[in-house]
Formats: sequence, C-alpha cells, structure tokens
Amino acid sequence: MNNDKKLTGYASIDKPWLKYYKPELIERKMPEMNVNDYIYQNNKNHLGRTALNYFNNRITYEDFFDKIDQTARAFLNLGVRKGDIVTVSLPMIPESIYIFYALAKIGAISNMIDPRTNEDGTKEYISEVKSKILVIVDNIYPNIKNVVNDEQPENVIVVNPTDSLPIGMRLIAKLKPTQAEYNNKKIISWNKFIKDGRQYKGEYETIYEKDIPISIVHTGGTTGFPKGVLLTNDNYNAMVEQFRYSGIDFRREHTWLGMIPLFFAYGGGVGLHHPLAVGMEIKVIPMFNPDKMADLVLKYKANHMAIIPSYYESIIHSPKSQKADFSFLVMPAAGSDRMDPTFEKEINEFLESHNCHNKVAKGYGMSEVTSAICGGVTPESNKKGSVGIPFSHSIVAIFDPETGKELQYGKVGEVCMTGPNVMKGYYNKPEENAKIMKLHDDGMVWIHSGDLGYMDEDGVLYIEGRMKRMIIKYGGFKVYPTMIEKTIMTIPMVENVSVIGVRDVEHPEFSYPKANIVLKKEYTGYEDIILEQAKSLCVQKLPDYCVPTYWEVKDKLPLTNAGKIDFKLLELEANNEIENMEPKMGRKLKLSK
Repeated sequence: MNNDKKLTGYASIDKPWLKYYKPELIERKMPEMNVNDYIYQNNKNHLGRTALNYFNNRITYEDFFDKIDQTARAFLNLGVRKGDIVTVSLPMIPESIYIFYALAKIGAISNMIDPRTNEDGTKEYISEVKSKILVIVDNIYPNIKNVVNDEQPENVIVVNPTDSLPIGMRLIAKLKPTQAEYNNKKIISWNKFIKDGRQYKGEYETIYEKDIPISIVHTGGTTGFPKGVLLTNDNYNAMVEQFRYSGIDFRREHTWLGMIPLFFAYGGGVGLHHPLAVGMEIKVIPMFNPDKMADLVLKYKANHMAIIPSYYESIIHSPKSQKADFSFLVMPAAGSDRMDPTFEKEINEFLESHNCHNKVAKGYGMSEVTSAICGGVTPESNKKGSVGIPFSHSIVAIFDPETGKELQYGKVGEVCMTGPNVMKGYYNKPEENAKIMKLHDDGMVWIHSGDLGYMDEDGVLYIEGRMKRMIIKYGGFKVYPTMIEKTIMTIPMVENVSVIGVRDVEHPEFSYPKANIVLKKEYTGYEDIILEQAKSLCVQKLPDYCVPTYWEVKDKLPLTNAGKIDFKLLELEANNEIENMEPKMGRKLKLSK
C-alpha cells in the first residue's frame, strides 16, 4: 500500500492499517482446507517435534496426528457422521484437543461447553443441538448424574484427566476413586472408547467443504441462555493465517502456555490452532488458580501466552515475581477484555524492569469472529490504550449506531467487523443472527459488536466500552463508564475500578453512574481520603453529568467464568440496595468496609 495515498477519512475504504503489513501477506490467499490438513501441512516435515506437553508427557506431532485418527475412528465406530453434533464438557486436556480435531476431520461438530455448567444448563446445551453423544470429565459426573440417565444422550464418554499423564504420575493418580458408574451400559470410559474404535475398519477421508461448521462455542449469556456460535474450518484457518504472519515473532522453536480451554473461542483459535499451525510445543494446563498465575508462568517459562488482562495483576504483584527474570517472554499477550491504559503502563514498566524486551500485546475480537480480528502486531501499531490494528484480510470500521452510517477517524461509534473470520451464524437463532450480522451497502456482511470505539488515521483501534454499558441519565445525558474508569485509574492507590448504572428511583428508565473501586492492599484504612480524591478528580476532569453519583470501595470486583468483570452482578447488587434505601439517601457516599 502506498503510504502517501490520500485518506478519504473512512476506514473501510482507506484500510490505513495495511501499511504495517508486508505486501506478500496482503496478497496471500487464505487456506481452503480442513483444520487437520492445515496443521499437518505446516508440520509434516517436523513430526518428531513435541506438539503437546502434558505434565512432561511429551506428545510428538506424529503421535498427535495418530491420536486424532484413533479418536476419529472411535467416533465413526459409534455412528457419528458428517453434520452430527457431539457435546463436549472437558477442561483443557489432550483428549479435548484430539476430540476437536477428530470431529472436524470427519465433518462432525464439537459443541464445547464449560464443565462447571450446572445440571440444568448441561441438559439445555444437549437438547438444543440434539446430541446423541456427551463427553464429560470424570469428576463432574456426580453433578450431572440425572443428565447422564436421560434418554438423550445415548452414549456418555468419560475422560479421566489422568489418562494422558506420564505412567508414574498416572499410577499415583489412579489411587483416587473414579466418579462415574460404569455399570451403566451407556457410559464408556475413554480408554474403552478408543479400544472399541479399532473395530472400525472402514476407510474414511478428511472432509472439507467451504463454510461447513466444525465447532460451536458459546457466548457469555448476559441476555439469556448463551448463543451457540458456529465456526468453520475457514474461520479458524483464516484467523490463524493472518495472525501467524502478522509480524509478531512466532517460531517453531518457541513454546506456548496453553491454559485457555476450548469452550472459549479464544482458547480454540488463538490458544490452540495457532501455536499448532506454527509448530510450537503447547504446555497444556488443565486447571489453574488465577491468583497463582506468577507460579504458573515462572514454572513453565513459555515464550508465548495469551491471557486475559486481569491475570496480569496476579503476575506483577506476586512476591515471586519481584526478583524474577522474565526475559523468556517473547509475546506477553492480553485479549478477551479491554485493558485500562494506566494498568497497561504498569504492566509494561514491570516487564521492562524484569528483562522482558517486549510490551504487552493487546488484541480485540469476540467469539463471533473466531476470537481475534485485531492485534498490536508491530511496536508502531501497539499504541498505548489501543487494541492494535485489524488483521491483513479483515476490515474494522466505526458506524453510527443510530443512522448506520460509517463515521470518520476519531469519532466514537459502534465497532463493526467483516472478513474471513466472521462466523457462519448462531446455531438455530435466525432472529439473533439478524441483530448482529448485517448486510451493508458494500455487499459485505458485517458483525455489529455492540462495542463502542474509535479508530485513528493509522488504523489503530481503541475500545471505549459496551453500548449496553452506556448510562443514560435523566435529561438524555449519555455517560460512558470507561471515561470515568480511565480518570479514576490515574490515582496510584487504585487497583481497579468498574463503573455501572444504578436505577434512578424517580425516573426508572434512566440511571446514575456508580463507581466501584478496589484499592491496593497497602492503602487499606485510607478509603475516605482516596474516595474524596477520586471524587475531586472526576469533578475536575469530567463533565458534570459524568461525575459518579454513588461510590463504593470493594475488596475485589466479581468476575465471570471467563475472567471478565461481572457488570451484571454489580448492577443487580447495587439496584437491590437502592430498593431498600430512602429516596433522600440515594446519593449518599457509600463505603463498604
């Protein structure tokens, strides 16, 4: 792209981010093949290298492809065929990876769900897609025993997390009693499932057809039951192809910390398919404590990790990190949630002072675009406070949510995306598809993210928050929580902050902003002083209508299962509290001790 090209002011036309990419990538054709063929083509000359490292059980690429084949034959033996949906409730273990690729290989679909899902939720996931087969991890069996005993599913495959451990560790782990009741004829152990699969003698071909789905991952479900996102071979391959050649230092000799499970698109796309396509060794982590992230990172010393922003808090504040050497980190990445610029600065200063020569690489995406569509792929595009630039074959632009017209650089509006990463659609939800997938005048289908943001003239994207988080006060004043959060986060004593809308009792269709603040531990006992400082700063820096009406100091902010701040829970708690307050007390400064 000619850097001197005159800009029209509209990102969808100018595509200014292309100046950061090499011409050969811009012209590169996206792969059209099964995900199995994609990773095989990239590793066929390196089959002896380690693909998965599970507690020092090193599974080579040759063994890995063989395990996928065994798993595919076992599913075929159970009658699974093209288009069938298998519900998989597993953590990040080797078997979940084999299943993902095996089902894709035979043209079937993995319906990935969180093992922490309760009995009713699990039942609904299964019935929604009419799964005849359910795969579960052994230790959740007691929690979903009634689901297992229903007519549907017809078969339940039980995986023990010890099945892929090194033999010494496996023998010790087997001393623990199994949870599943194998006297139930429909229940099959993983080992028997694989053994029985050897009976399948039929030949089969790896199935590829353009746009056929291979997986279902689920949205967060903040507005009802989670929606199933249908992702295809082409989605996964295109996302990875753009990412791996974006300019970030990805090498076959590198290692990857594989800790994001496959029921998140972020785990299956960025955290699995990408490092395997490069030929890296994935250090498979089935369970972890977010508060012990430093222990995990320092133990495995992986060159790359893609985690959510909140996990970095544990890393940089851990006593073990203070004198540690982080020079092994090539790409410390953060995605799945926005990162406050003040916190980003704190992370980068920590990394630099601990011998890491790279800044935290932010990204942006959502399940509906196969987890990622933007990234800070070069130092120039990894601007502070941004989420980087669109990938080479993707387009991101800002639109006015009311008029639907594209906005020029620097204007805040809805972030919309199009390109080869865009999902096939939601499973069996045409009305929801129509809300998020819209055909524009340019003839392309765009994903309407519901996120507010803006783009600068370099094509660098900045996220300002969710449209649904926007607070509308009586009088029509629009308050963006991120504007308040950024202001409060400049106070050095503040660890974290989340601004939510609290119902206006006198005008229930409107809300007031409330700031929930978490202080750094060493400032416990100074709540009153710091809150007054925060309030004064907001009065000084923000328009009057943006100054929070309610204030509260909390020990910590609640998180969802995905590790994001649970805004819905904060709003529920606050509104329940308002219900019990006298109207005249509604604007009282509140402290929680």
